[in-house]
Formats: sequence, structure tokens, C-alpha cells
Amino acid sequence: MTMIAVSTQMFDRDLLARPHLAALRDAGFGAVEVFAAPGHFEWEDAAYVARMARDFRELGLEVFSVHAPWAPGQDISAADGVQRAASLQSVRRAVDALVAMGGQALVLHPGATLTDPAHKAALLEIAAESVASVAAYCRACGVRVALENPPPYELGGDNADMKALYRRLAGNDAIVACFDTGHAHVSAEGIGFLRDIPQEIALVHISDNHGAEDEHLAPGEGTLPWARLWPLLRARGFDGCLMLELSGVRDATTTLARGMAWLREALAHIS
Repeated sequence: MTMIAVSTQMFDRDLLARPHLAALRDAGFGAVEVFAAPGHFEWEDAAYVARMARDFRELGLEVFSVHAPWAPGQDISAADGVQRAASLQSVRRAVDALVAMGGQALVLHPGATLTDPAHKAALLEIAAESVASVAAYCRACGVRVALENPPPYELGGDNADMKALYRRLAGNDAIVACFDTGHAHVSAEGIGFLRDIPQEIALVHISDNHGAEDEHLAPGEGTLPWARLWPLLRARGFDGCLMLELSGVRDATTTLARGMAWLREALAHIS
């Protein structure tokens, strides 16, 4: 059954704490994606993670997913072996936090900003190996990797490259997909890219933009053709999670109320 949820990315300038979770609950949300970024969620601090797990339970909120670490130097496709090993270790600690909070999926990008296109093929090879390594760790922990389509400036941001990566990993049952609407809208193919993902779509990141930058606006504030998305999801028999993923929010109360209303209407379009 399709569910609706919200990412804590909207609070990413603050250290995530109980009052933020209470605001999400009070807006009617029952499920959350935790955004693992330094200064927002301390995924490598076991005591902090335990406190947050307790707060989620006491407030009646489910952790659906954790977004893998988003930090300077974090890159599981790094050519430098030391950097890559450190990045993979950080991702594994995020998986541990996901498990401690009772979550289901780790949202993962295949790499980071592509600074040297001449080495793209080699980096994609490394990315495939790293994603498979993370998937093996997730499988052992009883959770899955939700591999996300990245924006055009990141490794895998070229649609052909990402299609090839998805196809290469399609036989791995610990890997599902996260489809990001904002990333797709700024890509060459647009949201039609959804048709070409062989994995199960476990969740859809919902945000809007004007087709040039990944702005993480509330749906309806940009130019994303939402009416085209619904039949694509219906055709796939989508029954995963619609995840509101915003940033730069000034009025959280109003934004959450509007987001909840929009998501409830979206459910009617894909049911």
C-alpha cells in the first residue's frame, strides 16, 4: 500500500531533535526519511542515534529510510582508495543507524560531483562495486539499498550511464530504486526516465524546480509536470513511499500542512 512520508532535510540547518519530529507528527506525517548530514544527524554517534530512536518510537513515527551521508569528501566512487574506504565505512555506520531506528532502506547516490569526465567510465566501474558492497552489508542487516538517480552534475547523472548501472545491478535483490523527481526534471530525459529503471521503485523523492537547478521546492512551486508522473507510477504498479524532500524551508508549519494536503491528493492520482 502506498504511503506518504517526509524527509528531515527541510531541517538540515539544525541538529535533528525531538521538537522537529513532533512538528512532523503534528502535521500528520507518520513516516520519515532521516537526512544524514554533519550538523543535522550524527549517524556515527551511537548514543545520539539511540536517543533519536527512542524519540521516534515515543512519538509514534516510523523511520522509513535514511539518506546516506551527505558530507564534504564523501564519495563511494572515489578513485582514491583511502577516501573511498572511509566513505564506505561512513555509509555502513549510516546503515547501522537505520537498523537501530527500525528503518527499511538506505537511499544511496552512486557517487558525488563528477569533476573529471575523462575518468567517468572507471569511476562508474568503482561505483558499481561500491554499491554492491553496501548492498551486501544491508542484506546482512535485513535492510535494502534504494539507489537514487542523481542530478546531471554527479556521477551517474547522465541518463545512459545510470540506465547501464541500474541494469548491471538488476540481479541484486538487496537493491531497489529511489526515483528523485527533482533530479529527473533537470536531466535530459525528464521524468520519463522512470520507465527505464529495472528495479522496484521503493520510494519517490518529491520536490519541484524550474528545470535548471535542483531547488528542492515544494510541489507546484516549479515547472515539474506532475500530471505526467501519475500514469507512469500507475503503469509500474507503484506501492512504495511518496517522500516529500524539501530544503530552504522558512515556515515549517505552513509548508508541512500544504505538503501533507498535496501528498494526499497525489495518492488519489496513483491509486
